[in-house]
Amino acid sequence: MQGHSRQPTAAIAITLCLAAGAVSDAEATELGGSSYPIGVDTNFGGVMLSPGWHNLFYLNNYEASHLRDNSGGDNRALSHYHLQATTFAYRFSYVWPNIQVLGAQLETRGAIPIPSIDLDRVLASGANLSGSTTRQGDPSFSPLLLGWSNGGLHQIVGMEMILPLGSYDKTRPVNAGRNYWQFGPYYGVTWFPAAWAEASAKLRYGINQRNKDTGYKSGDEATLEFSVGYRFSPSTSLGLNGYIYRQATDDKVHGAVVNGNGNRGRANAFGPYVSHSFSKDFSVVLKMQDESNVRNRADGVRVWLQTRLDL
Repeated sequence: MQGHSRQPTAAIAITLCLAAGAVSDAEATELGGSSYPIGVDTNFGGVMLSPGWHNLFYLNNYEASHLRDNSGGDNRALSHYHLQATTFAYRFSYVWPNIQVLGAQLETRGAIPIPSIDLDRVLASGANLSGSTTRQGDPSFSPLLLGWSNGGLHQIVGMEMILPLGSYDKTRPVNAGRNYWQFGPYYGVTWFPAAWAEASAKLRYGINQRNKDTGYKSGDEATLEFSVGYRFSPSTSLGLNGYIYRQATDDKVHGAVVNGNGNRGRANAFGPYVSHSFSKDFSVVLKMQDESNVRNRADGVRVWLQTRLDL
């Protein structure tokens, strides 16, 4: 979420690892997690901030009591499952002044997440594989993004890299880091068709690399994040947001397809949001996303508080 006095501005992707860490033969991607924080960039994802340095702060809570299998039912390998992950993240944004390429402004971004994860997980056999952690997650970095603005239409194109620098140990039941690189090209667009309306979408494709410690290569992940809202004033809007997540390729271990079907994950999510700019330097987005149609992943609810505060 970004904002200034004239219009809302973008909720830029940060990286936080909600490491679901469950039964590996029934979850999409390694241990069911994702390097990219799905749902972070539903609002104003095509709008680039004004030139200069900007500070963004994110608080996210994700809670799930179901781990879905390949058919969408509860995973029968488990007798109990509950995941709660609360993550704080800081992101910086620097929009380069007086420099343009192909008519676009240029921006550099980076983020550091700190997740606190509590996982209760008991197998049907009675084995307890629960755990918790509060450590640094994998940071993200976008060296150069291009942003165009033409009247009410705003667009951003770029590449986000997620670096395997978070806390990780393959013997732990829960990790804050993923221990592999991800490269995520994306396109974001925001449209203000009238003074009272706003709509945004961000299409991203996450290309996962192999975890060198386990030999596991999570499948690539496609996400479409979106929102549509009504603007009560230039500073306040209310609307609906959500995402569509699809795993595009199979999970593999040492080149072999996992579980015979690749453990491909999927999820949809939908919920309300409210956005308000208190001043040109301080703005807030509060939003909720309730998941449905989930396969091979945890099935839960995300709540976000996203702020921009330029000091």
